Amino acid sequence: MGGRMNTIREIAERFAVSTRTIYRLVDSGKLDAVNVGHGIRRHLRVTDDALEYFLSQIGRASCRERV
Repeated sequence: MGGRMNTIREIAERFAVSTRTIYRLVDSGKLDAVNVGHGIRRHLRVTDDALEYFLSQIGRASCRERV
């Protein structure tokens, strides 16, 4: 896994969906994310590679239509 580490908010803005939609994709296992930080300062990040893989799995259709 590699590439830039994207925040949940960045991905949501990129595809014009809510952050909750992205969290649901992560929770369901459809979109791979990693926790960075520790304790109360933990944050989810999604690499470019994980995002690219997810998009290839949904056939690059509009994220809003497929999630």
